[in-house]
Amino acid sequence: MNHNINPDNRDANNPLAPWNNDADVAESYEGKHPPIEELRDVVIAGIDTRDYPDFCDSYLESATWNGRELDRSELESINENEGQWVYDQTIEQLY
Repeated sequence: MNHNINPDNRDANNPLAPWNNDADVAESYEGKHPPIEELRDVVIAGIDTRDYPDFCDSYLESATWNGRELDRSELESINENEGQWVYDQTIEQLY
């Protein structure tokens, strides 16, 4: 994996550093996701109030982490593995 490392930066080995291209980021986080407690600008979609209290169609549509948008694989990983967190965010967005 080529990280295109900037030797002057103290985070030179960080695969999410801005000088690394998107392919490297996708490869390093394939099947994983950033820590959910560090996500910002969270947008939950698919909320159907007729489905109260389950909201089983709601999902994480977008979010940012460290100033960048999460990619599709990260969003999918969160939706598949962090169902309770997505539900909690749904409730928070509604109320």
